[in-house]
Amino acid sequence: MSQKTKTAIKAIAGFILAVALIFMVVSLSLASAHDRPLVDEWKSWVQEEEVQETPEDNTTEDQETDDIVDGELSGQGDLTDMEQVEDYSDIEIVA
Repeated sequence: MSQKTKTAIKAIAGFILAVALIFMVVSLSLASAHDRPLVDEWKSWVQEEEVQETPEDNTTEDQETDDIVDGELSGQGDLTDMEQVEDYSDIEIVA
C-alpha cells in the first residue's frame, strides 16, 4: 500500500474512534445527569409516541357536546325553526 492509502485509513479510523469516544462521553454525562442507566438514557433518545391521558371529569366537554346535539350552542336555540336555517340551494359549485 502506498503512504497516501495508509494515511487515509488512519484518518478514517481516527475519525470513527473520535466520534465513538464523543458519543460515549455525551451518553455517560447525560445518563449521570438524569440518574439513569446508560441503556435507559439511549432509549430515551428515541422518539416515542406520547399518549395523552384525559381526565375522568370532562363535564365541560360533555356539556358542550350535549349543547351541540341539542342545537343550543352559542345561542342558536332550537334549529327546528326554519327561519334560522340558511338556504344554500342557489349556490353553484364550479370545479
